[in-house]
Amino acid sequence: MTSFSVLSQIYGISSKKIFRWYKEVLSGYTEKGIQKELHKNDIKDPTLIDRKTQKKKTVLVPILKAENFGENMAIDDKNIGNEGYTIISNKDTGKIAVMLTSTKSALISEVLSKIPVKILFGVKTISADLAENYDWVCRSIFMNAEKIADKFHVIKLGLEALQAVRVRYRQKALTEVRIRLEAFREQEKERKKQCKKNGQNYIKNHLPKEERCINGETRKQVLAQSRYALFKFKSKWTEREEERMKILFTEYPEIEIAYDRICAFRAWYNHSLDGDTSKIPRKLSDWRIKTEETNISELLNFCSTVHRHTPEIVAYFSDGHTNAFAESLNAKIQRFLINNYGIRNRDFFHFRIMKFLS
Repeated sequence: MTSFSVLSQIYGISSKKIFRWYKEVLSGYTEKGIQKELHKNDIKDPTLIDRKTQKKKTVLVPILKAENFGENMAIDDKNIGNEGYTIISNKDTGKIAVMLTSTKSALISEVLSKIPVKILFGVKTISADLAENYDWVCRSIFMNAEKIADKFHVIKLGLEALQAVRVRYRQKALTEVRIRLEAFREQEKERKKQCKKNGQNYIKNHLPKEERCINGETRKQVLAQSRYALFKFKSKWTEREEERMKILFTEYPEIEIAYDRICAFRAWYNHSLDGDTSKIPRKLSDWRIKTEETNISELLNFCSTVHRHTPEIVAYFSDGHTNAFAESLNAKIQRFLINNYGIRNRDFFHFRIMKFLS
C-alpha cells in the first residue's frame, strides 16, 4: 500500500487527488527552472530516430552531479517503463551521481565527459556486473579506478549455467513425452481405421501412464521441482528435497557434476578475506581447469566468462566491495515507481528521484 493510499483512507479523499496536490503544490515540481534543470544535460542518440518527430532520439539525463562522486562508486542498469537506465552511484554517501536513459557505452562516456577529469581520477574503485558496455566505460573513463566484478552477478551467471543444464534435460524429457503422445495418437488412428474396415466396434484406449520415480513424481516433474534445490547447498536441503535430488542425480549424472562444480565455485568465493589472498587466483585457475574437463557446454561458457574477467573477479578479495548497495538503490527506485503510479509523467518521476536520491 502506498503512502497516498494510507492518506486517502485517513482523510476520505481520493489517493489520486492527494497525489495531484502533492505534485502540483507541495513537491516544488512546478517551480520556475525545474524543467530546465531536469533537461539541461540531455544529449542526442545519433543511432536512433524518434518515430513521432523523425529526429534523433533524446537521451534524458535527469541527474549529473559532480559533487556526488567519491572514491567508491557503483554502476548498474535498471529497466524502468521499458526504458533501460544506467545509474552510477556513490557507495559511501548513498547518492546517485549519474542517471540517464541509455545503457550504451558511447552515450554514457559522452555524459561523463562533462565531469571534470580530476573528479573522475579520484574514483578508486568501481563495482559493476560483467556487461561489456560497462567494462569499456570503467576502463576508458575511470582509468585510475580498480574495477571489481560484482560477486552476486558472477554467482548468478554460474547458477544460470547450472539451471541451463537442468532445462536442457527437461526439454529432452518433454520432447520424449510429445513423441510418445504423437506415436500413441497415430497408433489409435490406424487402429480405428482397421476396426472400421473390419466392421468392428472401436474402443478408445487410454494413453499409458508415465513411469514414476520412487517419490511418486515423473522424470519431468523431478526436473521441474528440483529448480530451487539447485540454488542451495546440500546442507540446506529439506528431507523431501534430498530425496528428489538423489533421484535427479541418479537419472542425470551430468546435472550432479554441474552442481558440484558450481558449489565449488561458490565455496571459492566464500574464501575468508582475512586469509592468504595470494593463493586465490591460483585456486580459481584450478577450479576452471577441473570444470573445463567436464566438457559440459553450459559450464564451458561460464568458464570462458570467468577467464576473461579474472582480474575483476579476484579484485573482490582486496576489499570485499559488491554491488549490493546499487541493488538496494534499485529497490528504492521501484518504490518510487509504485508511489508515482508508474511513470505516466516521466519528468515528475525524475524530479522525485533527483530530490530524494541525489
